[in-house]
Amino acid sequence: MACRAAYVLVLAAALGGCAGLTPTPQLAVYEPGYGYRYDNLAVGGPARENTEDLFVILSISGGGMRAAALGYGVMERLRDTTITWRGRQRSLLQEVDVIAGVSGGGFPAAYYTAFGDRLFEDFGRRFLYRNVSRNLGMQMLWPNWIPDPRYGRSDVAADWYDWQIFEGVTYGDLLERRDAPFLVLSGTDMATVSSFAFTQAQFDLICGDLSRMTLARAVAASSAFPFLLSPLTLENRAGSCNYADTAVAAVATDDTARFSGMADGDKVALAYRDAESRPYIHILDGGVSDYLGFRTALQELDRGPAGWNLSQAVASGRIAKLVVIVVDAWTETPPSDGVSAEPPGIVEAIETLAYRAADGSRDSRTVLRDWLARTGFPDGPPHSYYIHVGFDWLASPERRDRFNRIPSSLALPRKDIDDLRSVGAELLEGSPDFRQLLAEL
Repeated sequence: MACRAAYVLVLAAALGGCAGLTPTPQLAVYEPGYGYRYDNLAVGGPARENTEDLFVILSISGGGMRAAALGYGVMERLRDTTITWRGRQRSLLQEVDVIAGVSGGGFPAAYYTAFGDRLFEDFGRRFLYRNVSRNLGMQMLWPNWIPDPRYGRSDVAADWYDWQIFEGVTYGDLLERRDAPFLVLSGTDMATVSSFAFTQAQFDLICGDLSRMTLARAVAASSAFPFLLSPLTLENRAGSCNYADTAVAAVATDDTARFSGMADGDKVALAYRDAESRPYIHILDGGVSDYLGFRTALQELDRGPAGWNLSQAVASGRIAKLVVIVVDAWTETPPSDGVSAEPPGIVEAIETLAYRAADGSRDSRTVLRDWLARTGFPDGPPHSYYIHVGFDWLASPERRDRFNRIPSSLALPRKDIDDLRSVGAELLEGSPDFRQLLAEL
């Protein structure tokens, strides 16, 4: 059955090689306070009950169904963990302010943001325990699946996710609820090999209106693994909505000395400004540029045009405790490690290259430490907690090897899913930082 599903996907890949092109919703006029930003959730609404001074960021890495199941297990444990904060008892999951998802990790992240505790009622049936690879393959083999040659495999995936999983929910629907958590899904811009976040702050750069985009389309872009799925294409309409980032606009494109001194994020922003020379942006799997998604989440929380941003909130003491929970579904063994004389196939070769590229984006502890140093956290490390959930924390070599051998596919045996859920909860409970957090709460 697994071989047949793999064959279907490979055949589908041969049939549909074009990048998808669905019109990107256009932003008519840029407004700093418009759209899906944490700023618009932080002010609170009727449904928002969590406290911002206990600020929790949950990040779920790439890794296909393996990452989705591991992240789901961690979220189950967070739901079952009761804390007392500011005199109120709540589950720790309810205190999550930001949830970042990359590739496979984006599925539970987006589902929880859209449907809340329904995640624990029907996400297993609708996603975890389904052979998603086979379902996508069958959709792609449908005789009339290409009404337009620009309609690519990721468009097929986005439509299927929308129909079968996310029920047409848009970012505008999330904004209307004005409730935590704030969702940061990210893909990789092929041209710059940089992270591309599905937030309004990112879409301002291309004069796009994220509020009218579906979650399914963002999830499809974030999980568009090279070869198996085509990149997902966005239209760049920069310059058409009166948007101007003063920090970026102040830098002349021909001033190489000043340009070389810019931050990476500003360089990327500058790259989008010339829509005539770059009218399209092709987005593929986010794990290539930021496997964990945490670095991208930090960047997005600091790029608000006015009012709230995370650095200011931390530096001012508005946030009493900063909690970072990183779910890392990384496996230690690359797809092709040179132990066999048989040349790897094209899929295996691409997986290995993506593996090597993603490995450089996994040092999230250093990212957090450097960010805190720049921010000037008022009371030092005791008020920040870094909780890492990964297979390398398993004491038993046999157990580490067992989980390292689970592939990054979108179809896994039920036992693998159940074991990943269990080990996610186990690794979270075993984290010294997690135990310290619970003791202090």
